[in-house]
Amino acid sequence: MATLIAIYAHLKNEMSKKNNPFSNVCRYMKENLSKSLTLKELADVAYTEPTYFIRKFKSAYGISPIAYFNKLKIYRAMFLLCSTRLSVFDVAKEIGIHDGSYFTRLFKSVTGITPSEYRKLHNEGVKFQLNLASLGGGYGATVKKKALWLLSNGLYNVAGSDLHCEDAIEYITKC
Repeated sequence: MATLIAIYAHLKNEMSKKNNPFSNVCRYMKENLSKSLTLKELADVAYTEPTYFIRKFKSAYGISPIAYFNKLKIYRAMFLLCSTRLSVFDVAKEIGIHDGSYFTRLFKSVTGITPSEYRKLHNEGVKFQLNLASLGGGYGATVKKKALWLLSNGLYNVAGSDLHCEDAIEYITKC
């Protein structure tokens, strides 16, 4: 039985590599979250030219490689904010961002709140609640698009509609 499970796991892993031509790139991104990567580096990992790489990556994931890499960084930051006592600036440095203002802007553009607000909510035991019914009004397409992106990437549990530390970890390992 153990042999069958091992064979199944191996075949599943091989199939996922064939179905995802960017698995090496995603793994490279996850292994280098503390660095600044260039499009040239990422294209080299994919054995393609940068312009072709950007077009194919965006077609596969719906966002540019650098935007995807930045989201991975923010999900790592979310994990660090809720699992360590590092300062916000130290968390930023851990993910390779040495400008606190830029980190806060990037974090807020991905999550909708600042790193400090995220930590405070997490520390108070509050989970992000997403009320899909209320996503009309003034926010319009931007909020809906963010919500749908989070849902499609498994970051919101549809039943409970909450996002927390464990989901960020799962997302980072899922790529």
